[in-house]
Amino acid sequence: MTGNILFNPTLTGDTLLRKEDGHSGIEFPDGWNPIYSEIDGEFPDILHRDNGFEIGGGFRKWRAGLGQSKRVDAGQRYVLKARFTPESNAELNWRFEVQFDGQIVDSGWSSNLAQHGSELEHLLVIEPRRDLLVTIRFMGKDDWPDDASKITIHAITLEPVDEFYAPENVRFLGDDGVPTVPTPPVFEEPPVPPDASVPVTFPQAAGFMGYLLEHPLQAQQFIANARGLLDVWEQFTHYQLAA
Repeated sequence: MTGNILFNPTLTGDTLLRKEDGHSGIEFPDGWNPIYSEIDGEFPDILHRDNGFEIGGGFRKWRAGLGQSKRVDAGQRYVLKARFTPESNAELNWRFEVQFDGQIVDSGWSSNLAQHGSELEHLLVIEPRRDLLVTIRFMGKDDWPDDASKITIHAITLEPVDEFYAPENVRFLGDDGVPTVPTPPVFEEPPVPPDASVPVTFPQAAGFMGYLLEHPLQAQQFIANARGLLDVWEQFTHYQLAA
């Protein structure tokens, strides 16, 4: 069996998506998308640290995580692993989510009531019944507004395992009789957000389109970034509705 098949499992790199004030903001590692929702008018923090990415937020409720899309093969069993450290004075929760074809399979919420400040590992075993494009998310949440909590994620991996691995815990995906359909290309590099402080005029936009027509490789990268931005927006609106 090969090892991890996710891009950038140790979460290196940091791109700023938004900044709320001098102490909070949302960043994401190379190849990953930030997943978050606004709760009671406030956003969580997703911030790069020396030992991983920290998600959480002050004295407020929050729900946030990191996600990445990947193709998985029919009949191959995989184990998802997250290595992380939770810190909270109340109940802090986390889980894996696997989204495909408009469905979500998750590992169920676990909590840190007896594991404050300890490095933990969370697992989810999956096996697709057919070839699928899945979006993998490791999520955390805190439902207590008077608790200052955070989860520092050190690594997230997806590893193929043999067919006998954890038979009592495996979750099957796509076991619905729906035939396999071709999936579109996966662009795993997230987009670099534009500088909102610089207005784009029509002549600038027209000149940019002309540049793309003359440089097809740069045009392909621009399209990939745009699709990645749409993926971030879809995930954001999904969790706004679910919050």
